[in-house]
Amino acid sequence: CDNRDGDGCAFYGAQLADGRGVPKKLDKGIGLIKRACKDLGSIQGCSMYAQAMMLGGGGKEGMKEGLELAEQLCVQGELRACILAAGGHFDGRGAKRDQVRGTMFILAACEGGFPPACEMKKKIPSDIVHKAERKIKKNTDEALAKIKEAQGKQGLAGGLGGGLLPGAPIAIPSGAPAPSAEA
Repeated sequence: CDNRDGDGCAFYGAQLADGRGVPKKLDKGIGLIKRACKDLGSIQGCSMYAQAMMLGGGGKEGMKEGLELAEQLCVQGELRACILAAGGHFDGRGAKRDQVRGTMFILAACEGGFPPACEMKKKIPSDIVHKAERKIKKNTDEALAKIKEAQGKQGLAGGLGGGLLPGAPIAIPSGAPAPSAEA
């Protein structure tokens, strides 16, 4: 971790937390995983930290923090995190149980090209999948309307990205729901 290797720091933290090949030190391990995410910018570390929190590593507030982080990672294109976020919504870890919202994350990961998510989608009742698809379309339509409104206020031609951070890359799987403020 001192060498500023975020992924290495995260994996070492996981070893400590699990006691794999070293004496088990759960709190120190989770602390290193958190550092890998928050201080060293490791996506792998953030995924591990979200999972540790959602599995109870930080109590009820930790579950909420883990779910929020998993949602943010999903929206940024980290498809495994979409599955983690879905699980949080299906199981009520970090938010109240919500099958439709959980399914939205499964759909995002599947559409993003993550085969396990597509297999999961097949097991979800079709009425829940249809509700999730309608909600995704509604969210997308609302987001596009806000973008167009911002473009109009800034006098930009359509497609020039008004209202977004200048130069910010957009790497959102098209089906990904926006992170929830209430999660």
